[in-house]
This record gives sequence, structure tokens and C-alpha cells, in this order.
Amino acid sequence: MASSSGFKRTKTTAGLRENKRKEKIYSAIFLTPEHKKHFSNVQSRKLLMERKVTLLPQDVPEFSNEILERQWSSLCTYPEPANIAVVQEFYANAKSFSPDSEPFWSYVRGQRISFSADAINEFLNTEWEDDDELCGYAELMATELDHEEIEQTLCIAGGSFQRNRQQQPLHIKRVHLHSLSRLWMPLVHSNISPCTHVSDVTVNRAVILYAILTGRSVNLGKLIANEIRNCANSTKAPLGHPSLITHLCKQEGVDITIPPFEHPRRPIDMGYYTQFCLDADDGVASPPPRSPRRHARQRPIPRRPPPPPSPPADPSQMTDLSLALINAKLEAVNRIGQAHAEMMRHVYAASQRRPQPPPPAPPSDPYQMMDMRLALIESKLEAVNRIGQAHAEMMRHVYGASHPGFMTSEQYSTFVAWPGDQSFPAGGGRPQAGTAAMDEDDEEEEDDDAVDEEEDSD
Repeated sequence: MASSSGFKRTKTTAGLRENKRKEKIYSAIFLTPEHKKHFSNVQSRKLLMERKVTLLPQDVPEFSNEILERQWSSLCTYPEPANIAVVQEFYANAKSFSPDSEPFWSYVRGQRISFSADAINEFLNTEWEDDDELCGYAELMATELDHEEIEQTLCIAGGSFQRNRQQQPLHIKRVHLHSLSRLWMPLVHSNISPCTHVSDVTVNRAVILYAILTGRSVNLGKLIANEIRNCANSTKAPLGHPSLITHLCKQEGVDITIPPFEHPRRPIDMGYYTQFCLDADDGVASPPPRSPRRHARQRPIPRRPPPPPSPPADPSQMTDLSLALINAKLEAVNRIGQAHAEMMRHVYAASQRRPQPPPPAPPSDPYQMMDMRLALIESKLEAVNRIGQAHAEMMRHVYGASHPGFMTSEQYSTFVAWPGDQSFPAGGGRPQAGTAAMDEDDEEEEDDDAVDEEEDSD
């Protein structure tokens, strides 16, 4: 009887504690009046968006193999447009005003949002088995750092930390890093430990690079969770990980569809690698990192097996990462076409671009998803072909009269030899699909102009 009474008393106390916690919520948007007041500070800070990695596995094998071995594919492909208001509300409520505050959680529009190491690792598919076990990066930070060894691993010959008057290391200039370090640098600065500096690497971020390049483990979720917490408790730092936060809020049922949005920064692609990561003097990659010196207090670094071969070109055997990278590059091609069309529209006063319907939701069956991805890639490639045809048609319209030998549409199709196109004799047969689509657009534009003229006359 006593134990039954004790159980009821404990349950009642827990219920009161739960009700007390609920009563502390100030409104549907803010936890407390202090968080509401802090919101104005958060609104004045810019978002520091993440980057996608759109390098193909064969572009820089050393980088791609490391990503695959660490299972960091999601880290490279998750960035999407971030909901600005949701991110600002998240950071406003994530700030700790009391030592009793529960760490690593926030509150957005009535929903509790966890940004703990486990929650982030689960989202990134980088689960860490034992939370109490220190990763290789944490072990480095817990010991006295050998800065000379870090320099030898990250830098080209002669590269080193910049030091203050007391000879304490401050940062490493990007020009002193070798090409592989320069490639990892923007990923660390955008998706792991956000930073606005692009010309140098601080000591802490240099240790992250060192841990990656020497094969040490990194608890990605814990590292990012600490970065978000530090940012939330700051009053000046830009708001990092906006896309990740938007994803975490969406998982908890927060509506993230209402604008405004902030888009990810320039992706890390082959153009980025060529422009910022290769040696500027001769256009070739800097020497690879030298093996770090063995130190008395450092545990030996286990040798890794040789890197796996590059993935096959057969689409049915491509990994999700490869498909995501191809899709991202096709999206970039689409943006190129849109930019060209916008410039031509500005010069020749073409009609406004018509919005495209949203893509259908992907099926749950993996085989159907693969078919849909391949079909989407095929349709985007067809769009690339139509972009080329449209450019050729516009140039023909402008220059064809003054250049008698200008390439005709049939000659253009023959020269390009787009797979699947059928050739038709000049002056006969039906036109190609791309040209027909352009003609239909022209007819619709003429109809729109006619309607406008009728309205003006009325």
C-alpha cells in the first residue's frame, strides 16, 4: 500500500513539474520575454549559408574517397534554401539565459527542436556509437598541440602559422595551404565550423583540417552542435548552419514553406577547385601533404587500405552521391540558360519567363526512385538541348539576314547530332521537338500581344 502511495506521489510531482515547464513558455513564438527581446539582436545578424559539394568522384579522388570513407555524403548534399524567419526564431530561443536551461534545444512555433549531437548525427547519417568516447579531433584539442606538425601536414613548403609578438600561433594564410587543404577549407568554413574568413584558417579550424587529413575520427554531430550553441549565445556571430536548422525544424512539423528564403552559397565544384585550390603560378596542384612527424605523446596513426576505385559509369550502379552531384550540375546548367535568357530578354524585350510547376513527390520504392532520377536527368538534358536550340534561333534571327552563310536549323541539328533527334529534309517533314516548342511559345507570345492590343484599343 505504501509503495502504491509513493508511486502516485512521484507521478503527481512529475506532472506538476511538467506543468510548470509548460507555464514557462511565454508565447507561441518565444520562450520568455528575454528571448523576445533578444530576437531583435538576432534579426540584425546575417545568415552564413552552407555549400553543396558537386565535385564528381573522379574529379579529386583524394577528397571524394575521404568523404565516402567517413560517410559524409549527406554533409555535402543536404544544403537547400533556408527559411530566414524560422532560423531567426530558432536562434532567438536557443540562447541560454539561465544556468539551469536545458542545453542543445530550441523552440520554434510551438515545437521543441533538438540540435543535440545525436539529432544532428542522425540527420547526417553519421551516427556516433558512444557519446562518452572522445573522437580523434577532441583528443587533439584536449592535449598540447604540435603546431609544427600541423604546419607540415597542411602547408606547402615554407608555409606556417602567422604568430603574434609572443610567438603564439594565430592562423594560416590560405596561400600557404596545399591544394587538398584549400579544398577542405571552404567545406569546414561553411558546413562544419562556419566562418566569414576565406583568406586564412584559425588554429581550431586548422586542427579540424589536420584531424581529417591524418585519418582521425571526428564526431560531426557533436562538433556542429557546439558550434550552433556558441553561435546562439553570441551577440555578434553570423547565424551558421541555416539550412541544417531549417531541415531539423521541418522534421518536427514546423511549416518552412513561407518566404523569404536564403539560398546556399556557391557550390564547391570543379570550377571552384580550379579557381581557388590550384597553385596560381602554374595552374597545377600543390604538392600533397607530407606525412606528419611521429611525436612521443601521439598515438600511431593506423595505416589505411588503398582507396576504393572510382565508381562505375553505369547509371544503375551509381551511388546516391553521384546522382546528387550530377543533378546539381544540371541545375547549374539550367541557371546558366536562365541567365542567358534574362540577358537576351533585357536586350530584345522578350516575354517574361513562365513559372514551372513543382516536381511530383518521389515514390517510396527505391527502384522507382532510381527510374525517376534517371528520367529527371534525361528531361534536364533535353532542356539543355532546347537551350542550345533557342540560342541558335535567337542568333539566327539577329544575324541571319546579314550573314547569308549562317547555319540553318537543319545544319545546326546535323552538327550537334543530339541522340534521339530525327533528321528531316530541308523544306519538308515535321520540325524537331525543340523547334516546335519554340514555335508554340512564339505563338503564345503573339496571342498575348494580340490580347494586350485589344485591351488597349478598348
